Amino acid sequence: MIQKILLTAMMCMLAIPVFAQDAEDGKLSLGDFPPELNVDFVKRTPVKLIDGVGTKVIVVEFWATWCAPCKISIPHLTELQKKYGKDGLVIVGISDESIQDVQLFLDRIGSGMDYTVAVDRGGDTKKRYYDAFGVEGIPQAFVIDVNGRVAWQGHPNSPFLERIISILLEDIPDVEEKPTDDE
Repeated sequence: MIQKILLTAMMCMLAIPVFAQDAEDGKLSLGDFPPELNVDFVKRTPVKLIDGVGTKVIVVEFWATWCAPCKISIPHLTELQKKYGKDGLVIVGISDESIQDVQLFLDRIGSGMDYTVAVDRGGDTKKRYYDAFGVEGIPQAFVIDVNGRVAWQGHPNSPFLERIISILLEDIPDVEEKPTDDE
């Protein structure tokens, strides 16, 4: 238990410089509610962040078909989705390219990208996230916790991503553990 607390504290300290923004400058910080997704879904069921509150941990990842580091992160994200999907993890990969370009890429890669994929409508969602959190470049991942707040941001191949996901998934109550009205 102490190791878990220390690891979580360490991850938060490493993330603070990314999110340490003055509230007066219009930036968001770790623990704030993220912008909703304004995207067209190309693969899997559409995701609304608000619908995940209380039941899901959601990773919002920005990527592109032409981006070599993005392509390198796809197998890792696919593995995380397979490993933790049954526990409440949903990964959404968002590209600002055309639906046709993304669909061609998905057709080529097949099951190699086995998580939700969407296309950003005119770059609006990416712009809102990047402006709000003061980040640049792709790939970028934002982890939304069970309370609907941003818990972490960084590179999707970071060793912290899986650890933060596993910790956050522990906050999702099991159906069997929910108290009934009789208790």
